Amino acid sequence: MISAMEAGIAPRPLIGDHLRQGRQAAPGIDAGCDPILLQPAQDISKPLLGTAGMPVAVSGRVMDAEWNPVGGATVSMLVDGQVVAHSASARSGWFELQGGHRYEAFTVSVSAPGYVTARFDTGTGTALMHALASVSRQVLDDLGAPVASATVTFMQTGRRLMQTATTDAGGWFALPHALEPGSFHVVAEAADHEAVEATLRVDQDGARTFNAVLSRLVGSLALTTDPPGLQVLLDGKPLADCPATPCNASVVVGRHLLSLDSDLYLPWQQEIDVLRKTTITASAKLERKTGTLFVSGPAGDLEIDGKVVAPGWKGLIPTGSHVVSYRGASVWPFVRTVQVSWNQEADISVSPTPVATGDPNAFIAQMSSYLAGVGGRYGVYFQDLSSGREMGSGQNSVMEAASVIKIPVALYTYQQSEAGALSLDDLVTLQSSDFMGGTGILYGSAKPGDKYSYRDLVSMLIRYSDNTAWQALRRALGSRAIDAYAASIGAPDCHQVDDNCTARETGIELAALYRGQLLNAADTQTLITLLETTVYNDRINYYLTGIPVAHKVGMDGGVMNDAGIVYQPGRPFVMSMYTYTGDGSSGIQAIRDVARAADWFYSH
Repeated sequence: MISAMEAGIAPRPLIGDHLRQGRQAAPGIDAGCDPILLQPAQDISKPLLGTAGMPVAVSGRVMDAEWNPVGGATVSMLVDGQVVAHSASARSGWFELQGGHRYEAFTVSVSAPGYVTARFDTGTGTALMHALASVSRQVLDDLGAPVASATVTFMQTGRRLMQTATTDAGGWFALPHALEPGSFHVVAEAADHEAVEATLRVDQDGARTFNAVLSRLVGSLALTTDPPGLQVLLDGKPLADCPATPCNASVVVGRHLLSLDSDLYLPWQQEIDVLRKTTITASAKLERKTGTLFVSGPAGDLEIDGKVVAPGWKGLIPTGSHVVSYRGASVWPFVRTVQVSWNQEADISVSPTPVATGDPNAFIAQMSSYLAGVGGRYGVYFQDLSSGREMGSGQNSVMEAASVIKIPVALYTYQQSEAGALSLDDLVTLQSSDFMGGTGILYGSAKPGDKYSYRDLVSMLIRYSDNTAWQALRRALGSRAIDAYAASIGAPDCHQVDDNCTARETGIELAALYRGQLLNAADTQTLITLLETTVYNDRINYYLTGIPVAHKVGMDGGVMNDAGIVYQPGRPFVMSMYTYTGDGSSGIQAIRDVARAADWFYSH
């Protein structure tokens, strides 16, 4: 059934008297609004009995600024400022209200959450509601970071209105449909920040944005530690401006606690009082945590983290990981990592493996086990120059030769001289394309157009591993011709352009040179002397004190190679070792250790 109100028909007034002294104000009604004064008229109220003492009936519709119905609005009738009757609008916006007396002047006001209190228009039968203004946006600090838990207060002093919003974690706030039209005094504030004040005017049915930038109340901290390079905590959290000491950081004013608690140093802390626009200095001398390490084992080259110590060494050592190593002429390297804890004792017993002699298979098995512990990729070849017996591991794998590839260039130059194709004293003119950085002396001392003899270029090629000499000789002789010669002497995988070869093929070249199978006696001795006097002596001959070694090194990042003739008294041998370990230094040490073990093998 449709009610008279929903059908648009003015309802009939109630019968009965309403005494002023019995009237009560309806909750939620703004009795202090500025309503229209309505006199009883035929179009808005009709007396039921035609007497002046009967109640008045009022009906109409509540609409918003876009002419949408407003449901749930409170409609109040007031006489002399007192509410005598009230009702609520339906979802369709319609309402009906009755109260008062025909002889009384009355007003009708309409209010709803989020709207400006409206007056009932007797001419149209409509109460037009305008939405309160909305305000939203963000509060940032002077670095552009959001300020959480900041308060933004809007005050309208004359009307004693106040609205407050609080920012979320992203600094955002919103007051939807909350402000009466007019000018507001706005205050944005947050702890440890300077407050900001502004004036903002808002209109009904409008939405405004308000951005506030709050400067932080900060001072400066100049922080140093001994040792440097540490991160110190401020109130238990990392300082954003100080990833590592020494540093200068901005710090919010007030009392703070600096602290450091790590696995390496004893706990440290210091309180500081930071004042605005003032620099405070703080420094920390940190004490390293230590534990005790005891190392037992045989006499020999015992080291802890690369420092030589005596067998049976015991003492305080910084906490953390330490490398204990033992090397000797007759044993394979012993390398272990030991953990030392704070105020604790760690023990380690050194027990190196003796180098196997007389059994090539056992020796290669030991070597492979050692190299597996080092990590990386290896090609290792040995030849007993007295018997011609070979042994190795990975010796036929094609790997980067680096500067070891220069050996066949030197051999081919002398072979061409002996064949009459060139004279070692003939001159080669350097071209711009020949110059190559890295090892050597020509790159920094010569220039295009300079002339050098084949003899001098080979000398620099071997003794200084000169890359510019290598490029010039390759150009003059032809890389394909050099590769063909290498293949003819047993090294078909040695290629100049690709810079590849195998450890065995390089070893075969050196063994043939040693036996005089490639060049005449004079040229053979000349090349061997060049190989013996190279300036690079950090690998095969590192531990072999007093033993001549004619060798050629190669290096390129993680590639570290060496190949040479070891003149072991009574039993000379060739060793050719290609390595790739990534860091270079591991490859160098591996060559040293394998050469030392091989010398023991061939001498016993």
